[in-house]
Amino acid sequence: GTMLGMSFMPAVSFKATDWLSIGAGLNAMVGYLDSQVAIRTGAPGDGQLKLKDETWGIGADVGVLIEPRKGTRLGVTYLSPVKLGFKDTPTFSNLGPLTGAVFANPSQWDLGMTVPQSVMLSAYQELNAKWALMANVGWQDWSQFGKVDVGVDSASPASLTANLNYQDTWHGAL
Repeated sequence: GTMLGMSFMPAVSFKATDWLSIGAGLNAMVGYLDSQVAIRTGAPGDGQLKLKDETWGIGADVGVLIEPRKGTRLGVTYLSPVKLGFKDTPTFSNLGPLTGAVFANPSQWDLGMTVPQSVMLSAYQELNAKWALMANVGWQDWSQFGKVDVGVDSASPASLTANLNYQDTWHGAL
């Protein structure tokens, strides 16, 4: 299966003082889902379930840059989560007679996914005219991305949150 996201992020910034700059932007994300899952049917060969949808989600990003003295800069950026609500009526193939009866009248499925929020703190220090030291540390909220809301719109609607047990990530660079 494929899940893609592409963001359009227009942003503005301004230098509030000689030592403070502030920026903010909009994160308009288009998400594309094309998933094909094997279904064990008990008959020879596996059946297939297919879901396909495109959707939009909106988020924001903000940043602050501080320059306490010439050659020293500290910055922090925050990227908000973006919720993507995929919806599709699945198609099935090669189900066999028993499994085919279970999925004879498929209902629309809703899959809610959250693109993770993130925070990054960065530093820049000039050592001399030719050299500078740069570092950053960041965090991404992948545990939230691993919680997928699944809903089935039918005569008797049902929903659950599938927890894929993803772990948050940290990174650092020097």
